[in-house]
Amino acid sequence: MKFLFDIFPVILFFVAFKLYDIYVATAVAIAATVVQIAWVWLRHRKVDKMLWVSFGVIAVFGGIGLMLLFIVLQAIMLARYAEQKKMD
Repeated sequence: MKFLFDIFPVILFFVAFKLYDIYVATAVAIAATVVQIAWVWLRHRKVDKMLWVSFGVIAVFGGIGLMLLFIVLQAIMLARYAEQKKMD
């Protein structure tokens, strides 16, 4: 049972990736890890270091991926806006 609890964010990541896309899956994995840490804290009042490390890795690299998406989408929207203003 502990094994399933440990890979809970990974399972949710792959389910969200299959149903949606990589960006939704990344957000789901980050949220699932936060829920996992909260659950462990509420039950045992102590969180293992490995859980914090996995949260850090998911949050840092997942956050970078989500920020890159945001930057790319802003660049696309800005280019479209500039193109429209140029035509007017």
